[in-house]
Amino acid sequence: MRIAILQTGGVHEEIVPSLIEAIGPDARVAVWLNAKCRATRGDIFAEIPGLGAQVHDVRLEGQADWDALAREVHAFAPEIILVATFQRQGVAEFVAQFGKPVLGVIHNVPMALKSPLIATMIADGRCRPLTLAPHVAAHFHRSTKGAYIDRVGVVEPVHWGSPAQAQGRRLIAIPGGVNATNRDFDGLMAALADGLADDLAARDMALAILGGGPDRARLEAEVGRAGWQDIVRFAPLGPNGRVLYDAYLGTLRRAWALLPLIPLSKADYREFKITSAIPTAIGFGLPLPLDRWTSAVYRCPHIPALPDAAGSLRALVNLTETSHGALSDDIARSRQAALTRNRAEMARLLPLPP
Repeated sequence: MRIAILQTGGVHEEIVPSLIEAIGPDARVAVWLNAKCRATRGDIFAEIPGLGAQVHDVRLEGQADWDALAREVHAFAPEIILVATFQRQGVAEFVAQFGKPVLGVIHNVPMALKSPLIATMIADGRCRPLTLAPHVAAHFHRSTKGAYIDRVGVVEPVHWGSPAQAQGRRLIAIPGGVNATNRDFDGLMAALADGLADDLAARDMALAILGGGPDRARLEAEVGRAGWQDIVRFAPLGPNGRVLYDAYLGTLRRAWALLPLIPLSKADYREFKITSAIPTAIGFGLPLPLDRWTSAVYRCPHIPALPDAAGSLRALVNLTETSHGALSDDIARSRQAALTRNRAEMARLLPLPP
């Protein structure tokens, strides 16, 4: 079986390794990525080797570029096209020209279902949707009144290569962009000022902030004014103001735990989208604190915590090495179970009907 994976939007390339792993070794897979992915964050495939797929970087800045991509995909002669972000009308129009069955990864259910062509392709069987977590699939089924229950799959993006091996100081990773809307960085700064900075230092712990973003400069300035440079570290930025994958994934592989910092105001992460923080923690085997709402949605091993930055960080400060080891083992088993489910889901959906 020949499968073409397309990621045309310049973001979310981090899920592609999990898609390839879920397909398994028996298919021939070729990947076309928007060249902005590598230009912005580096080469994720160099950091997660052994996937066995051909990877092509393509510039997509005008119609001539899209026409060239179409010729390359036609030349590969795929039996199935897997679109790693399938929620915009223009992408659906591009994919429809190939006349091949489509697996489309829906990150944002309301956005995808606003596209008339995507809705039609799902209804007439040309597309089978993939989601990245069970709660997103549940929202899709609710939105479509259960019309396509047997056509929808879940592939959890937990394949990040080798798991973490904590080294030296206990490093608590904070993944994702530095955006105070999506992560409670303001609550984190308040918690540090309220005594948790001293507690981190006493336990030989440090925070590692792994993203760029609109609030990073402000956050770095606050850390500098408070004198917390020894316990709040920032991953280096690449030329485009983002943290490159070698630094991002390298830090996660050395980390001791992960702090999601998901504010309660981000209800969409608990309803029809996912936060990348949780599958990242599972993929690297990193203990993480979750509030009861988030844990009820994601259903992964975790440390119960109060629903604010101070409560989450306090839960990690109080975590014993014995409990840390036991939780790490539970998360490793959860990761393996997710990878097994991913293979089963992909096998259930493939091959698609012509």
